[in-house]
Amino acid sequence: MKSKIGEIILILGVLLFVFGAIAILTNSLAQNTLQIMGALALAFVGVGLCLKKRVKK
Repeated sequence: MKSKIGEIILILGVLLFVFGAIAILTNSLAQNTLQIMGALALAFVGVGLCLKKRVKK
């Protein structure tokens, strides 16, 4: 169960990175919003990877 949750959180983090990159290229969001989005994406990817790693041990 934790592995599935870890995968979902990891996918959310990757999607945030992708949408952030698109927003940078199109200049559609403010710079402050992009910084927050990047920080959240990094946190989601880290938590998702940790959850997946704990289950596999």
